Amino acid sequence: MINTKLIKDIRESAKMSIKQLADHTKLSTSYLYQVERGDKEPSLSALNKISKALNTPTSAFLGNHEAVNNFFINRVDPKKNKSTYVHNLEHYHKVFPGAKDLSDIMDRIKSGDEVLPDEIMAIYNKYRLLLHENNPRLIFEELLKSMKYDVNNIDITYLYDKIREQIRLEIKFMEDRNRNAINNTNSNDN
Repeated sequence: MINTKLIKDIRESAKMSIKQLADHTKLSTSYLYQVERGDKEPSLSALNKISKALNTPTSAFLGNHEAVNNFFINRVDPKKNKSTYVHNLEHYHKVFPGAKDLSDIMDRIKSGDEVLPDEIMAIYNKYRLLLHENNPRLIFEELLKSMKYDVNNIDITYLYDKIREQIRLEIKFMEDRNRNAINNTNSNDN
């Protein structure tokens, strides 16, 4: 069985659009969408083209966990001399030091325990979205977690909306104060 979800995960982590993948593989975008959704299983020929375009061993998509783990954990960025995924997870861990899921996976990677690619991609994508897509609600939730609050017992949406409204009011107050200061300065100059 081919892990078609992994194709999409690797393509997205490489910041490659489905159109770009189609151009590289000479496969249609609609076919690739069907493959990524799991509606269609690619032929071995198509899988080889996809693998080459994504710079990933074909065996990574065939359930060979050793090959997949080697791809994710040992894929080295020559400039950083370490795995690109592990390097990014280390960065995310510095930004969100209290994130238990991130700490747990980093500990497992460092200790050499088996870490499944789906686990790495789930954590990687979660924190990539937090930092790069600037989803303020998710960032707020992670902030609460890092402060050791049990987010399961907090109405995050309500709290987020209240804080956002308070910030809006504070900014309006500061803008008004600055505008008044400028007006006072201008009137004193006359």
